[in-house]
Amino acid sequence: MSEHVLPPGSYTSSGKDTQSGNHPDGQTPGGSHLSGTMGRFLRNNLRDYGMFISLIAIGLFFEIMTNGTLLRPLNLTNLILQNSYIVVMALGMLLVIISGHIDLSVARSPGLLER
Repeated sequence: MSEHVLPPGSYTSSGKDTQSGNHPDGQTPGGSHLSGTMGRFLRNNLRDYGMFISLIAIGLFFEIMTNGTLLRPLNLTNLILQNSYIVVMALGMLLVIISGHIDLSVARSPGLLER
């Protein structure tokens, strides 16, 4: 009787991938389930969470480079106070965009206010 050959990427009755020998749950015979799951999550969702991961990486970089000054309460308060007018304008633009009334004259106002 001839041996039945499975195509690459299919799973045998033991649950192993015929191409790589990995189990379908991401666990390798000697590996950790957590690292396999986390790696698969990052591969599948990198496009969705890429900007968030980049923001965290930039924040950590500046936290290390400033010896911990970046996330001190006084510095965070100063950053919020110094940028509060930009936040107010951004929220106004957000409301205009969400409501669907995108108008280029709205973008002119922040330019006039900044002078």
